[in-house]
Amino acid sequence: MAKPILESIQAGRGMAALMVLFVHINLPVLGKVWGGGVDFFFVLSGFIIFYVHHQDFGNPKKIGTYLYRRFVRIYPVYWLIIGGYWGLHYLLGNDWKDFYQANTLGVVQTILLLPNHPLVVLTSWTLSYEIIFYLVVLLRFVFKSGFAFYCLLLFPLLALVGVHLLPPSYAVYPTFLGEALLGTLVFSFYQYRSINFTTIFVGLFSGIFLLIFLPYFSPMSHPLITRGFPCGLILFALVGWEKRQKVQVPRFFLMLGNASYVLYLTHTIFLATCTAFISGIFSKVPTPFTTGLSVVIAVVLAIAGHYWVEKPLLRFLRKIRSDSSSQVK
Repeated sequence: MAKPILESIQAGRGMAALMVLFVHINLPVLGKVWGGGVDFFFVLSGFIIFYVHHQDFGNPKKIGTYLYRRFVRIYPVYWLIIGGYWGLHYLLGNDWKDFYQANTLGVVQTILLLPNHPLVVLTSWTLSYEIIFYLVVLLRFVFKSGFAFYCLLLFPLLALVGVHLLPPSYAVYPTFLGEALLGTLVFSFYQYRSINFTTIFVGLFSGIFLLIFLPYFSPMSHPLITRGFPCGLILFALVGWEKRQKVQVPRFFLMLGNASYVLYLTHTIFLATCTAFISGIFSKVPTPFTTGLSVVIAVVLAIAGHYWVEKPLLRFLRKIRSDSSSQVK
């Protein structure tokens, strides 16, 4: 059964994707703040995974359904995008092996989103961590007790998995895992507690203030502190608001949230292509205008890609699973 859409969370996904886009156009205003888009994605991911699947926790028989839904959410659209990029690269007369110095292993790593894979899509490196988090959540299907899950997870995985599975990225992995875990804790709060509007607005504006302030002035530079914690506060306020009343956001931000995954994966390709095309035609156009127009085009194309490609594809793949489950029954 589909969960009700929390519109503020959906809009938050869209804003996170826009923040990442702003990083890649080197937006000078609040430059250090936009890097929090990735951190916000991980906090949101922890909340969303628990929100969608919490009724199946403690039931190992649901692991297959969980893995299929996570696979469908990540890989098919990603494969279409890298396939299209490789195809365009080939049509332009280039050798696909240019990406990997003729290393076939690099192709496999990229297709499977293995840690430290060669990047065709500039933002795909974060998907490796997302997938590891999905695998970690499998523990929650084994243990009915959330306390056991966190005890097993926090200490050995932060200390060992981050160091031994991902040696080049050990400093990053615990940050993203910690942010996703923060999102799961926010879900636990959402599930069992309510807050008043004063607390909601204090949490929301405190989170926004800290997200702007800490990257510049915090004596501690760890991103879990400077970006993860403020993002957690913002999420805490949004879900508290959702629990008190149905939050409605402008339709554009809902569309942006729906298309956030496509925008996250495609914006660097669209920005580079549009900027080169516009600059080639209008060589004397000021750079800010070219960049702004490229951003608009990248967002529009991502929204179109969601509604015309991603959404029908996901509906089809989920129907396959639903039909096969019905036949088994």
